[in-house]
Amino acid sequence: MGENRRWVGRYTRVLLAGATLVALILALGQGGERARAALPVPITFIVQGGTVTANALGFQDPLTCTVSSGQLTVQPGPVLTGEFETDYQLADITSLQMTATCNPGGYTEKITLNLQQQSDGYTEEQQDQNPGVLDYPADSFFDVFFNIDPTQLPNVHNRATEPLAVNCTITNIQNNFGCTLGPVPLYNQDESSQLGSIKSGSLTFRQETPPPPSLGGTADYPDVSSGPNVALLAGVVAIAMAGVLALGGAAWYARRRSSS
Repeated sequence: MGENRRWVGRYTRVLLAGATLVALILALGQGGERARAALPVPITFIVQGGTVTANALGFQDPLTCTVSSGQLTVQPGPVLTGEFETDYQLADITSLQMTATCNPGGYTEKITLNLQQQSDGYTEEQQDQNPGVLDYPADSFFDVFFNIDPTQLPNVHNRATEPLAVNCTITNIQNNFGCTLGPVPLYNQDESSQLGSIKSGSLTFRQETPPPPSLGGTADYPDVSSGPNVALLAGVVAIAMAGVLALGGAAWYARRRSSS
């Protein structure tokens, strides 16, 4: 599962770039009028709290770390429909900041996103009620790469081949929701030695600012259109991008299903 999910971020960026291109050309074809484009906006989630059980060389085992604050921002992609007629949405994690206190010892640690790796995943509705719209309840699955910044504990991170699996069940995106953390080993900076591991954990999140219902945005474009050729080009590009989205989404979904 983790291996198939690691290329999701690259695919998501292609989709977002394509959606932006289509929106721009459509806007030009409308003579610069205010155009509504399906441009997903970033969503920030606030960490309400949580507990992580870990161990580290030279420290009493286990360490129980209480997460007191933090936030996570994701860049969602378009909503796609899978082979079982349920809708799903790809997303990149673009930022992560958390503070935890680990006992025994009272060690305070900062957890941040490892920008050297791509943290990404998807959210899939449990049952389709509105085709083309991500319905709730839904399940989220993400591969996360992070750094534990040095204070009292060693500076550690997880390897590119060993993401932290974060699984969430979201009953309603407007309410608090819980996520579980899978086990993952932790290494020093050159990855020559394993210094500890996360054994298990749970976090509770809430959405900071609800996005528009369609996860879309509105963009203004200048009037630079020059005749019917622009509208024709818009149609051609839109059809081409629709084909790319359909083929790419179907291939990714089939691989993900076959690996689960």
